[in-house]
Amino acid sequence: MNFNNFTIKAQESVQKAIDLAQANSQQMIEPSHLLKGVMMTADNVTGFLFQKLGVNGSQLEKVLDREIE
Repeated sequence: MNFNNFTIKAQESVQKAIDLAQANSQQMIEPSHLLKGVMMTADNVTGFLFQKLGVNGSQLEKVLDREIE
């Protein structure tokens, strides 16, 4: 997998996931880091998707924050 083949937004999302893991002294990037990274990068997209799926985005974000800690 070549990181340079990712879109700019995808690269930003992965970088935010890495930053989250490092900020919490974690050595692995978990799915919760990636989802939170996507939510932080593409808020308008995830907000739209969550609304269509009936998912409470703010509640999901709280769950992810607890999972990441």
